[in-house]
Amino acid sequence: LPSYNLALDLLWIYLLAMSAFSTVALPMAKRVNGRFVCPWGGEKAMLDGLKYILNSKQMRIDLKSIPDTSKLIKAAAVDRAKCTSTTQPHATWIGHATCLYQTDGLFFLTDPVWSRRCSPSQWVGPERFVEPPIAIEDLKIDVVLLSHTHYDHLDQASAERIGNRALWIVPLGVKAIMKDFGVTNCIELDWW
Repeated sequence: LPSYNLALDLLWIYLLAMSAFSTVALPMAKRVNGRFVCPWGGEKAMLDGLKYILNSKQMRIDLKSIPDTSKLIKAAAVDRAKCTSTTQPHATWIGHATCLYQTDGLFFLTDPVWSRRCSPSQWVGPERFVEPPIAIEDLKIDVVLLSHTHYDHLDQASAERIGNRALWIVPLGVKAIMKDFGVTNCIELDWW
């Protein structure tokens, strides 16, 4: 699983970097009545999606038959030296979509989440199985790349802990949210 997430994150960074230098004209993300809409049209209605989920055979799983494997998961040891000072390209998977990449002397962090729960409240919501293997304060971070604002990709407490010590690159419409978190060292990019 770590190599799968790493591959997806590297692909995301590559696409982000290539889009900055692309000469291909892609449609700009647009808003209708304050909401983003697909520039190509053809959206499915939310009700259609809900019907699919409710009628899906995959949704008919007996959850009690799934064994509790949370005690089997252990965090791998993190090479702290490589997370703070290395001249060689390096990637460290922190958890879910949170990865630290080092290249050319810069440290990039993706989708930082260090909280116990991916939720607007730390009382309810999905709880992490494994603690992050390193504290945010122990990382050197030059740039934070944010893919989107779901709770499992943008955690307010983690954003506040990183604050303005790193440059944040965020999707269109997210700069105002970051400002609410006290983060002003932010560049907002369109989705394409």
